[in-house]
Amino acid sequence: MEILQGVANKKDTASYLTKSLFVNGSQCSKKLWLSAYKLDLVQYSEASRENMQQGTDFGKEAQRLFPGGVEIPYESNQQMLDSTAQLLHDGSSTIYEATFCYNNIVVRADILHRSDAGWEMYEVKKAGKVKPYHLVDLALQYYVLVNCGIPLVKACLILVDWAALKKGALAPEYFKINDQAGIIKQMQERIEEQVPEMRDVLRGEEPLVAKGEQCVIPFECPFNHYCE
Repeated sequence: MEILQGVANKKDTASYLTKSLFVNGSQCSKKLWLSAYKLDLVQYSEASRENMQQGTDFGKEAQRLFPGGVEIPYESNQQMLDSTAQLLHDGSSTIYEATFCYNNIVVRADILHRSDAGWEMYEVKKAGKVKPYHLVDLALQYYVLVNCGIPLVKACLILVDWAALKKGALAPEYFKINDQAGIIKQMQERIEEQVPEMRDVLRGEEPLVAKGEQCVIPFECPFNHYCE
C-alpha cells in the first residue's frame, strides 16, 4: 500500500497541483495560473473572508461527528504526509486533515474515518445542498487517496441542515451527510483528463480569458481587480 509519496519542489510549479489549485482551474484557467504564479495579487472581499472563516469553524464543529480523532497540524506538505503515514501505520481510525500525494497532487481530507466496513472520507461544506464544485473537490481527493492505496467505501459531503439550525438544533444535530461515492467514481475518468490539461496551462504563459460569469461563479474570484 503506497500511502504517501514525496512532493516535488514547488518551484516545479507546472507539475504541482493541490485541491485548491484544481478547483480554481475548474472555474477558470486564468485563475489557476494566477493562483500558482501571482498569489500576491489576491484580494479577498470582507464577505469572502468571513465566509472562509465560517467554513473553517464549521469544519471544526463537524469533527465532533467523529470524536477522538487526531488532527494533522498545518506544516509543510512533506511533514503532513509523514504524519499521516505514521498515524496510519499506528492504526489510527480517525484523522482530521489526512494528507496524501499521488502524481504530485497533494490533497487533505477533512475527515478520514475507518468504520467496520472500511475507510470513509468526509469533506465538510457549509452549504445546504450539493453543488458541482463540491463534487470536483471530492472527486480529486478520491482520485488521490485511492491511488495511494486507501480503499474508500464512502466519499461523503457533510452539509448543514439549515432548517434544523434555524429551529435551534445544536451541533452535531444540524449536520447532514451525503454519500457521493457513486457519482464520484463516474467522475474519475474526467479527473484523469483534467490533470494534464491543467498542467499544460501551468506550463504556458498567462491565459487570455475574457471577463464573464466564471468571475463570480461558483466563487467571487480574488483576482477580479487584476482582470478588469
